[in-house]
Amino acid sequence: MSASPLTRQGTSRDWVVLTTLFTLASCIEVILFSNLAAFTPIYLQHLGFAQEGIKFWTGILASAGVLLGFWFVPFWGVLADRYGRKPLIVRSFAVEVVAVVVMALAPNIWIFMIGRMITGLALGNTGLMFAAVAQHAPRERVAFAIAVITGSQPLGGVVGSLIGGYIVSAFGIIALWWFDAILIAGVFGMLVLLYHESFVPRPTPHVFRMLGDALRAVVTTPVVVKYFLFSFIATSAFFFSYTYISTRIIELAQDVEVGATIGIVFGIAGIATLCATPVWGALAGRFGGHRLLPLVMLLTSLAYVPLYFVANVLQFTISYFLLSSVSPAVNALTFSTIGVEVPPERRNAVMSMIYMPLNAAIIVAPALASIATRQVRDVFLYSAFIGFCALGLLLLTRNVGMRTVEA
Repeated sequence: MSASPLTRQGTSRDWVVLTTLFTLASCIEVILFSNLAAFTPIYLQHLGFAQEGIKFWTGILASAGVLLGFWFVPFWGVLADRYGRKPLIVRSFAVEVVAVVVMALAPNIWIFMIGRMITGLALGNTGLMFAAVAQHAPRERVAFAIAVITGSQPLGGVVGSLIGGYIVSAFGIIALWWFDAILIAGVFGMLVLLYHESFVPRPTPHVFRMLGDALRAVVTTPVVVKYFLFSFIATSAFFFSYTYISTRIIELAQDVEVGATIGIVFGIAGIATLCATPVWGALAGRFGGHRLLPLVMLLTSLAYVPLYFVANVLQFTISYFLLSSVSPAVNALTFSTIGVEVPPERRNAVMSMIYMPLNAAIIVAPALASIATRQVRDVFLYSAFIGFCALGLLLLTRNVGMRTVEA
């Protein structure tokens, strides 16, 4: 895979500007997807589904949201080499605007599912953002820039959950979808106007040859194979239960305003993530992300267990707060390690596909949870088991890529 055709011309502040724009874009995008995750069960109630129907469709919709776009993810990095990253990144937010409008206008579950599936065509934009800042930032600042972009996501979760809970309680679930559409449209406009890219077109091989080169760049780099496989298993653990957080809150919150309660629980959990992420980042900077990752995975796996036993919303909120203080660090540490350790000539290919293991997990885990569990709370024990499997992989492959990491 050839090096990116982006030039390195510009001021030394280019990477700061890019990081700022991408941080804001990522934060607002997470508002959309956190609202979809938190309030889809409320929408299913709005459509008249009973508890069993909510349980089934919650998992199916989460998987459907990735199923269509997953197969196109490898092409985005290839097309970025040919046409530049900006068109591909801006395209993703245009797709999200269309998808949310379809969901807001949907008269039934089938049209809503089409909207959710359209959102999958936006996949791959974060990897391209990572590749852009990795291209422009000094090597010693790459992990910092990626951590800042990733760290904006819990802030989006907090804001999205709290505002979303208020909108649902005051104006209804459909109003929330329109609110999200307006926010994403704002991001689209911001990137069109403010994101400037120095791109020099040049002859490139056929798209499918470039795709083959990109895939080879992934599968022939041992440290990437290791962390991609780990990311798939660890993310499967997360999404096996995350999709059902709101459904479990609905079960526990008997006589309270469910929309506001869901928003508060997710908001408090987001605060935990927001406060803990810089701490984990600082520890990773001191001890190394690859050394810290097994500890974080262990704590995450253990933190799923109490959620199975809670008996009320307060206990659930406390347990979910503890889980949220460690679980998001798994992906942050994984991504930053890959971003630093991948050879520069393979970085564009690898970073553009960095979310493929995560997206594959979103296809598999929620759908499997919807049919494999008898009670909603069972998903937390499954998540714990899968998390320990991810930890086992890390420990068994601890020497893979270590020579590169320590070089």
